[in-house]
Amino acid sequence: MLALTTPAERGTLAYDSLRTLPADQGGRNTWWHRHALFLDGPVQVTMDPVLDLSRDIHRRPNGEDGGEDPTTEYGHRNVRGVRYSGSIDDRVRFGGKVLEMQRLLVAPETEYILAAQEYPGMGPGKLRPAENGLFSLDHSLAEVWFDTQPRRWLRVQWGLGATQLGPGTRNVLWNGNRAPAPYLLLEADLGKGWTWLWVQSRKRGRERLPADGAREGRYHPLGLGLRSLTKSVHGKGQRLDITFMSAQWTDVLQRGQDRLGVWDWTAALAPWHLPGPSNGAPYRTMAAHLGLDLQWRRARSTWYGQLRINPQDDRYALAIADQQMDARQCMVGHVRHGDKWTFWTEWAPVTPSAAESVAPLLPVSPLGIQPWSPWRPDFIQGGEIQIAGMVLSAEAARIPETPGSELHGMTWKGTIALPSRSADATVSSRQNQRFSPSQYWPPLVPLSPFISVQQHPKSRTTWLSMGISCPVMGTRKTH
Repeated sequence: MLALTTPAERGTLAYDSLRTLPADQGGRNTWWHRHALFLDGPVQVTMDPVLDLSRDIHRRPNGEDGGEDPTTEYGHRNVRGVRYSGSIDDRVRFGGKVLEMQRLLVAPETEYILAAQEYPGMGPGKLRPAENGLFSLDHSLAEVWFDTQPRRWLRVQWGLGATQLGPGTRNVLWNGNRAPAPYLLLEADLGKGWTWLWVQSRKRGRERLPADGAREGRYHPLGLGLRSLTKSVHGKGQRLDITFMSAQWTDVLQRGQDRLGVWDWTAALAPWHLPGPSNGAPYRTMAAHLGLDLQWRRARSTWYGQLRINPQDDRYALAIADQQMDARQCMVGHVRHGDKWTFWTEWAPVTPSAAESVAPLLPVSPLGIQPWSPWRPDFIQGGEIQIAGMVLSAEAARIPETPGSELHGMTWKGTIALPSRSADATVSSRQNQRFSPSQYWPPLVPLSPFISVQQHPKSRTTWLSMGISCPVMGTRKTH
């Protein structure tokens, strides 16, 4: 996943467009309700545009000593679609997004895409060679989810998408960077601050099954189960969330091969997973881990941390001995924010959370730190400020030396964006007037012009991107 990410690119700004219908207000006070598409009645629907048009430039030195004229590569990004949300009789809420993307790859994430053969969070697309040694990517995406609360203590959500669990830019336990897949989510309030979460998803493996006649073989089906138990402690102006979690990958086709299938299905769908040593038994669990997630929230500050513990079996022991992965991983971060400013710091591991040798069938976006991108810093310091109608963001990171990668040392990135200002249901009417849509942009599309520069001084490589965006592709958790 992307290592350098600023809230101006992927986050929700303090007075940005409201992206989903508020459960208590139904989106009636949003700018989109007054100016754009909103369907009222028993079925309420509101829509948000997805637009990301940019010109990308990559400039790198030529020759071993860099004495020759530098090489400049030009690419582009063209993403458009809609994001929608709504409710049915105030009982069932739904949402999702539909988009299409074409890119000529020259951005920093190019190496990740070429190595993983997919775009982060979207899955495999049509990756083709282009002129001048570049590659183009053509991709489409459709996500939909439904959410209801049949009991006061129980919430049920199902759909096709990524569950988007976990805080921070990166994640060693569970990340939302996986390709969309069918999933079922149950969340139960157990009382006295305890919450239990059960998520089961059907994922695609990296290999295809043999073709059935003239039909192309389907991808190998895998099962992903996430379980968590959270204790929330509330104090005066603060809140502490302590989450114990487990994750387990299983091979759907292997269920019922060496014992009754009901036992394998029961183990895969159990309320909790406890991965342990195999003791010579067949590997019914392809991969698994346990974890601890801590989040301490205050009015203008949030500390978060994660601890990942891998199971004890010979597959993991061999990968750890070969330094392909760590037995345990820890990540710590801090976010401090005000009304118009945000500063964040993060320390994270750089070793992949799961080695490919453990389970070669696993998809290219398993849970944790990814091995396919050279942009894996162990320290990130960033800040954002909103001033004079602009958003100024900067981020610096340190990339340690890793085998097979020439990128190491310090790197930085800066972004200037002019976000569209729109009314939000969470602010007062006076603030709504102050944050009314900008008169310079079309009234129905909240466009945000931006320019972004990233540089790796040691290799004298620079990336430049400029264009217009509606930042709804993803969100950075600033709590």
